[in-house]
Amino acid sequence: MIDDLYMIREGRFSLDPGAIFGTVPEPIWSRAIRRNTRGRIDSDANVFVLSGSGKFSIIDSGVGNIGDPRFREIFQISSLVDLRERLDENFGIRNLKHILHTHLHFDHCGNDLALVRGTDSRIIMQKKELRNYRKPNQFTKVSYVKKSMPPGRVLEIDGVTKIGPDVRVLAVGGHTTGHQTIEFSIRGRKYLHFGDIIPSSFHIRPNYIPAIDTNPLDTLNLKLKLIRRAIREKSVCIFNHDPVTPAGILSGSELKPELTPFDLAKV
Repeated sequence: MIDDLYMIREGRFSLDPGAIFGTVPEPIWSRAIRRNTRGRIDSDANVFVLSGSGKFSIIDSGVGNIGDPRFREIFQISSLVDLRERLDENFGIRNLKHILHTHLHFDHCGNDLALVRGTDSRIIMQKKELRNYRKPNQFTKVSYVKKSMPPGRVLEIDGVTKIGPDVRVLAVGGHTTGHQTIEFSIRGRKYLHFGDIIPSSFHIRPNYIPAIDTNPLDTLNLKLKLIRRAIREKSVCIFNHDPVTPAGILSGSELKPELTPFDLAKV
C-alpha cells in the first residue's frame, strides 16, 4: 500500500534545443523556456519516492556520477544531492524495495549501483529496454551508458504489468522501444508518471515531441491515449524533467490540454 509520494531534485543536465523541442519553432518554445549561458536547455532529473508499509520504491534514479568527465562536460551533468544519503536519511536505505525504470537513458539510472548496495531491492524494467541498453544502435547509443546496471538485480517485465496492489505499467514504446509509463494510486487518487513520453509540462501538446525519440509516431499516439486517460480520471500528472512544474492536473481535450500545477511534497 502506497501512503505518500515525495520528489527529490537529484540532478541536472542540458541538451541542445533541437533535441528537446524537435520541430517546435524557437519563437514558440522561447516564450516559456530560456537557454542557459551555453545556449542549451537545462533539464532536471527528478526522482519520485513511493512510500508505505515501512518500505519505499523510487521511479528512476537520476544522473548520479554516471559517465566519464568528458561525457559529463558535454551534457553539463551535475548531481545536486547524494541520493543514497538522502533516501537513507528519510526512509532507511535498507527499506528500498524497487527501482522502477521508465527507461535506461543515462539521466534515469545514474544511481542504481549505489542504491542497491546493501539492500534486497530489485530493478524493474521492460525486456525491450534491457535489450536496448545492452545492444544500442547508432541512433540510440549516445543515450546509454554501460556499467550502470547491477548484475542479478533486474526483474524484466513484458508489456502492461501490475506491480503490487497500487502500481501498474500502462504503456510501452515511443521515446524508446522499451519505454514504460507508470500509474499508481494513493488513497484513491491516481497519479501518472509519463517518463519521457511527456518530459516536461511544455510538452503536453501532442505534437511537441523531442527529436531524440526513437519512434515519434508511437510517442504521438501514446500521448493522445494517455492525455485522454489523465483528463478523464483527473490524474496527477508527473513530468520528470521539468525544473518549474514537475506535476499538474490536465483538463480540456487531448488536442489542446490545459495544465493546473499540483504541489508535490519534497524531501
